[in-house]
Amino acid sequence: MFRKIYLKLTLRLETFTHVVPLPFAIYFSVVTGSGSYLSKDEMLTVALAGSINATALIILGCLWRWFYLKKLLREIKSIYTNSSLSQEEKILIKIKLLKYPFKEAKIIVLRWLTGIIGSHLLIILVAGVRPGLHLTGPFLFFMITPISYIAYYFISENVVRQIFKLRKVKQIEIGIEQIPQFNSFQRIILSMVAITIMPVIVLGYMLFGMKTGLVKLDDPSLHLLIMSVLFPVPVIIVGYVVAKTFRNGIMGINEHLNQLGKGNFSIVSMPTSSDDFGLQSYNLNQIIKQLNSLYREISDLNVNLEHKVEERTEELNSSLKKVEALKVQQDGDYYLTSLLLRPLGQNLAMSKNFDFTFFVKQKKTFEFRGKKNEIGGDICVSHTIQLQGKTFHVFLNGDAMGKSIQGAGGSLILGSVFQSIIERTLLSPDLSEQSPEVWLKNAFIEMHKVFESFSGSMLVSIVIGLLDDSNGFIYYINAEHPFSILFRDGKAHYIEDESFFRKLGTLQINSSIFIQTFQMLHGDTLLIGSDGRDDIRMMDENQIANVNSDPNRIIKVIEQKNCELPQIYESLKEYGEVTDDLSLLKIYFHKNPITSKNVDLEINIILESIDKFIHAKLYKEAINLLLSKSQEFPDTYELQKYLSQLYAQNGDYPNAILIGVRYIDFVPSDTEFFYFLSTCYREVGEYSNGISIAERLRLRQPNHIKNLIILADLYSHSKNFQRAEELLQHSLKVEPENSSALSLREVIRKRKNS
Repeated sequence: MFRKIYLKLTLRLETFTHVVPLPFAIYFSVVTGSGSYLSKDEMLTVALAGSINATALIILGCLWRWFYLKKLLREIKSIYTNSSLSQEEKILIKIKLLKYPFKEAKIIVLRWLTGIIGSHLLIILVAGVRPGLHLTGPFLFFMITPISYIAYYFISENVVRQIFKLRKVKQIEIGIEQIPQFNSFQRIILSMVAITIMPVIVLGYMLFGMKTGLVKLDDPSLHLLIMSVLFPVPVIIVGYVVAKTFRNGIMGINEHLNQLGKGNFSIVSMPTSSDDFGLQSYNLNQIIKQLNSLYREISDLNVNLEHKVEERTEELNSSLKKVEALKVQQDGDYYLTSLLLRPLGQNLAMSKNFDFTFFVKQKKTFEFRGKKNEIGGDICVSHTIQLQGKTFHVFLNGDAMGKSIQGAGGSLILGSVFQSIIERTLLSPDLSEQSPEVWLKNAFIEMHKVFESFSGSMLVSIVIGLLDDSNGFIYYINAEHPFSILFRDGKAHYIEDESFFRKLGTLQINSSIFIQTFQMLHGDTLLIGSDGRDDIRMMDENQIANVNSDPNRIIKVIEQKNCELPQIYESLKEYGEVTDDLSLLKIYFHKNPITSKNVDLEINIILESIDKFIHAKLYKEAINLLLSKSQEFPDTYELQKYLSQLYAQNGDYPNAILIGVRYIDFVPSDTEFFYFLSTCYREVGEYSNGISIAERLRLRQPNHIKNLIILADLYSHSKNFQRAEELLQHSLKVEPENSSALSLREVIRKRKNS
């Protein structure tokens, strides 16, 4: 096979060289006046040397082809003989075969370049430098190399195409990106350029030479005859080679299509060239493979249809049983989780002044052993604890990320951690002595740290709060939960307008924690709920589903249903489908008997009398009046506030503190009085008590400048200079030019250095 291909390829290539480019080169050399530049002896010497040079190049070209083609065919033979040859190695061999025509084309260009340069070097050796003659070298090179490149490529491609038809070579599949790209458009353009450039260069140089005197034509008719014979030859040969290449490509595609038309889906269509037909062969092979797979499947289905139906039916029944078993197991897991959640989401707050009501409707419902239940991520909890000798009701409404088991997992963790905090508070005297602000802050941080350990995969929005049973004052934190709603005198509105904290478990949250407060009045109802109250899928006029986008819809529903929880849920369902878990926590403050207007009038008369004493600087008389009237009206806490302030103005700070502490126990909403009380503690040197009061105020209002300054002063008196400087630095960030803060900074420096 090697000899046959080698001889066939060499004969065609070298024949073309001696029929087309070589006659043109000789003619061009004669016409351009080699004889006018060289003597007869020099001409004979150059002609002899040039013949030797050309012969040597032909021999070298044939030798290169011999060894390279022999090596390539030996590798192709190894596909049949070497069973250990990997698929990657086979692909590389096939790619090398596809690239072979490019190598032949490049070698012929190199041969011509070497031949032309060699010929001109011989002329220099024999006759010296002849500028006019050497000028023709580049023209000769660019005239014959394009036609040689295109012809060698097409001839080589047509000859080696038969190797691709070998069975094992044909079956080697290569990727479309591995096929060398030389498309039909490029081939046609290059062929036209190669054919056109020969006569253009010959005629162009002749006209140029005749005008400049470099070329002399003694007999123009003879040259016209020669050109009429030479010029059609490359056109015919190149046209034939190109047409044959296209015909072979089309015939290859048609052959495969004919086989497909006959129902032969086992054929393999692989590229035998680098043009568009090669790409089409690759794409056609992909289609054949799909058709073959489909044909086999259909044939197999037709032959074994009944058996297949029975087999598939059995598989479906088996899958159905597995699904049912998994469903039972899943519902069992749901049921167990719901049992674990049940004791964690209880309403255990006990109060004569407040009613706590829960409504929880989880989105996921299930049935296990005949019992219907539901599971989800919403939870409501309430407890009663003692802090600093006072009764507080702890409440929590949480919404864990995800529905069904995922949300239930978050709710289970939240409920467990919260229950642990409650139990420790009930058992630990130290925890029960914390202020409500500090207790709430620590509880929030502890829950956040637990969920933070899940690296952001489990998030929970919550509202957690403390309710003072004696006066209805609420301390709370809202962590990206829907805003709480106050229902008062038949009207509902949000008590918040901004969210300050992210969900529990949110990573990289560095914001400081502060406590929000709200004072409930007798007859008020506070409603806290998850986002299920807003997630309602409704149909518009065009029957297109949209999620509710009206934040005031829940407000209207509360007012319409008088804040009754079951009726609120039913009303929401009338708007559309509730698409999320829904939980509502309602706190109702019982109404007290209305205070007599006569009592209010008498209190106003007392306060007017006290103001007169104060203007007259009769502080002792004002104090005595307040002491007597405080006993007469013990529930009028405003009198105690005046009394505490009068004691302070009179320099009696111990009594001011005694009355002031009693006052803030009953009226914790008077935030500014906390600042006043901390100044009194500083005056008597009770710095730790002053710090405790000022820290409570800071937890409510982190940027209260006066409180930050006095708190820094108290810490510096207690020798905690680091904490004092931190607080002072914070105050200066809020008000950089605050004179009190700047003065205190110098005082703290002196205290620190003394």
